[in-house]
Amino acid sequence: MVGDGRDLHHEAKNGDCLVNENRVLIEPIDPRRSKPGGVDTCIRGLIKYRPDDMDLFIVGVDAVGDAIIGEWRTEMLDGRSVQFLPVYRADNTVMRPRVPHIAQLVWGVWKYRKKIKPDTLQTHRITTGFAVRRFFRKPNHVQFIHNDGDDSIKLGNESYFKKFTGLFRFLEKRAVRECSDVVIFNSAAAKRLSQWGDTVRFSPTWYDDEYFYPAESSAESKRTDLLWVGRFEETKDPLLAVRALSEAGPDYTLTMLGGGSLLQKTKDLASELGISDRIDVVGPVEKRSVSDYLRRHSALLMTSHHEGFPRAVVESLACGLPVVTTAGGEPNGLVVEGVNGTRIAERTPASTADAVRRVNDVASADAIASVELLKATILVPFVLGRETPAMEELR
Repeated sequence: MVGDGRDLHHEAKNGDCLVNENRVLIEPIDPRRSKPGGVDTCIRGLIKYRPDDMDLFIVGVDAVGDAIIGEWRTEMLDGRSVQFLPVYRADNTVMRPRVPHIAQLVWGVWKYRKKIKPDTLQTHRITTGFAVRRFFRKPNHVQFIHNDGDDSIKLGNESYFKKFTGLFRFLEKRAVRECSDVVIFNSAAAKRLSQWGDTVRFSPTWYDDEYFYPAESSAESKRTDLLWVGRFEETKDPLLAVRALSEAGPDYTLTMLGGGSLLQKTKDLASELGISDRIDVVGPVEKRSVSDYLRRHSALLMTSHHEGFPRAVVESLACGLPVVTTAGGEPNGLVVEGVNGTRIAERTPASTADAVRRVNDVASADAIASVELLKATILVPFVLGRETPAMEELR
């Protein structure tokens, strides 16, 4: 049952002429408690900016600890209602619990499957998608893919599939062949997976212009106050950012937002290099606070080994900050050398520092213009299967 006592089914409107699509999104999230990461932010954007003819239902985790497991409830998020069915209880900010979140989620979906009656299923991990497609045969299935699996396996250290590449390829191929729609936030992955079917489509990441917009002051200044946003893990390489700041010179400062296992090591490295007074490791902050930090800085530094279509880059450009990025930090060609940022030639402190110094010549107006079409109001309907006139300009 949903929160108001109705079974999950088509809801007729305007004299039974129009019928809303009921889309059930299965992911270990709790709409009442945000967590770091692009998937959580993506889903919250989908809820907020979904078309009026679509009702979203979330099947996920009770991360707060006070919900009745297996009972639908109504939640409000940014003024939009969403039906929420928690099927297990856990702290979903723990990346590697004893029992993986996906295993707990899939078991919960199986246990309460009779309460889930979707028109469309949507999943954000191919493992989850493969499993739940076996539980619900009739509805359309939409699979979102947020990273290039090749990069995650070859360059990352967090993928469960590093030793099981063949299994990962199998799951990717089945997703393309079994799903009615596969939305991929990485251009290389979209091109690679397109060989297995015509259901694959690429989409950029969006930004929420209610929160991410330029500072009121339009005066250009020397871009010496840098911002770094991400998880303090090897794949994001915060240590390269610290070493690059040491190379860049005494005029440069760096603020770092996020949490993770390398946070203390990052502080220790700054101390060893004698630049602790120029680096502010803030730690985790609320997502909406990131926009305030962006408007107080003049450039974003991305040092990741690999990304999908990083939201931090899009949000930074929307706030008027050019982006200094490694090849993996922005792999889709959005950041163009000398136009809206600079690209780091080699993963070395010297090369990174050189790119940091070059970004001073990039205008904020050009950064803003480069993401004008990446607003949530434009892209969210598109990724949810609704065409918008502005999308023709992105093709």
